[in-house]
Amino acid sequence: RRRQSLPHPPMFLHLRQPIQQRGGYVAREKMMDQMDQMKPDSAGKPVFNLFVQSPRANMWYPCGSFVADERAQSLVDGWKANSMGMGGMIKGQIDRAVAATLFQGESKKAMTQNIVKQYPALKASQRDLRFGYKIEYEGLEESQGKQSIEVITEDMAEGWQDKLRSAFNFGA
Repeated sequence: RRRQSLPHPPMFLHLRQPIQQRGGYVAREKMMDQMDQMKPDSAGKPVFNLFVQSPRANMWYPCGSFVADERAQSLVDGWKANSMGMGGMIKGQIDRAVAATLFQGESKKAMTQNIVKQYPALKASQRDLRFGYKIEYEGLEESQGKQSIEVITEDMAEGWQDKLRSAFNFGA
C-alpha cells in the first residue's frame, strides 16, 4: 500500500522573506510613516519630535511633534553655533523648556491618554512611561553630531532656582 503524504507548510517559510521584511522592520516602518504624517510644517524652524517608551521595552514610539517658537529657536541656534563653549548650558535650557512644555498642567495626562489610544500595548505601563525628544533642524546634525533621543523627566522642568526654593520651602 502506498502512503499518502499530507501537504504541510514548509518550515522556515519566513526565511524566504527579504531580510528587511522580517521581525519588527515593517512595524517600525509603519510607525515612521505615522510620524511623518504627524509632523507639522516647520517653515525653517526647529521641530521637536516627541517619543515615548515603556519601562519594559527598549523601543521608542513616536508620539507627536511641535514647532519651536522664537525663544526655542534662538536656544537651538545658540546650541547649534555652540558659541563660547556654552553648548552644554544651552542644551540644559532646551531640555528644561521641553520638559516644562510636556509636564505642565494637564499636558502629560492628555498626552498619555492619546498615546494609549494610539499604542494599546502601552496601556499596562501608562503610569511609568518615559518620554524623550529629538530636534530636527537644518544644520544641527552637522554641528552637534547624530541626534539620539534625549530622555526628559518631570524634575527637568524645574530650574536650579526652583529646586533651591523648594528645598528651603521658600515661596510655599
